[in-house]
Amino acid sequence: MMRKHVKHGVSRVANQIVVRSDQYRTWTMADGNVWIDVPGLQRRQKIAIPLNTTVAPTGTLRLILRQGRVEVHYAIEATDLRETRPCGTIAIGIDKGYTEVLTDSDGVHHGDDLGTILRGESDYLMVKNARRAKIRSIADKAREIGDEAKADRIKKNNLGGVKRRRRQARFEPRVRTLTFTAVHSLIDKANHVIAEDLTRTFTSRKKLGRNTNRRLAAWTKGVTAEALHSVSERRGSALTLVNAAYTSQVAPCCRILGERAGERLHCTRCGEEWQADHAAAINVLERYGDPDISLWTPYTRVRQILQERADRLRTRLPVQDSSPSGRRANHPTRATTLKEAVFSQDAENAREQRSGPVG
Repeated sequence: MMRKHVKHGVSRVANQIVVRSDQYRTWTMADGNVWIDVPGLQRRQKIAIPLNTTVAPTGTLRLILRQGRVEVHYAIEATDLRETRPCGTIAIGIDKGYTEVLTDSDGVHHGDDLGTILRGESDYLMVKNARRAKIRSIADKAREIGDEAKADRIKKNNLGGVKRRRRQARFEPRVRTLTFTAVHSLIDKANHVIAEDLTRTFTSRKKLGRNTNRRLAAWTKGVTAEALHSVSERRGSALTLVNAAYTSQVAPCCRILGERAGERLHCTRCGEEWQADHAAAINVLERYGDPDISLWTPYTRVRQILQERADRLRTRLPVQDSSPSGRRANHPTRATTLKEAVFSQDAENAREQRSGPVG
């Protein structure tokens, strides 16, 4: 009656069971591997399963039967996953990529093979799904004319999902391994990582074409976000999320909105050319601690702030406002370029030489 009248979740999983902690037993063989026995379908009979590990599972287990293999899943405490490898000593900004997993503010790419893997898998699925659609249309036409036997044969022998799931089971671990390896190499040099929030959904208004959109749909932002959070927590590195609006469109040399052409970013003021992901990583690093742009500032307001700063930098005029917000808007680290800082230091040295030592 409760199942009938009370709203509850429905599971359609048919290849897994949950075993309580008091319903199974583990032991270790002479070779060091662990075995486990779980209740079977017959009374007082258990099924022994060999595991390819030397660590015995604990707690409640989830047994998943997948392609003739038994996977044993169990939960462990996050505090037990601490790693002894130390992290780096610097703060670094990063930007996600498609051809690579991450690009840091030093211009170093981490996980260069990601684009090749995603492109190859996406193009393979495009050809495969086109062929499956053609075969499915033949089966549908056969069913329309009453040839049920032919339609059933096509569905059984040509439209199965075993090979597809098997290929996906090989593809996903490759991407996860590459992503986690890239994040580990990043943490090796940084104890503070500044990144954008990869869990947010972004909608692009650009028409990139079917092939590009299909490849970008396989963009593993969720895996990258998981890797950043997990690895930084295990190895003791700090992770800070910042607002990433227009970070890949601002030229770091002059702090203005440049012209983006593929992977290149051109500064319209000085003419310098940047790699877009490298420029975005530098801007993400500088976005940390920005008094005007918080994590939840709308992108329209971010664009307005960037344009106001570019105008002040061009005219070299201070903000005619004595309020605290006006002083914050004229932030020296945002309104001063490296070249201007050198010129100002030279002018200060010359002024001290003319005036002589004080006291």
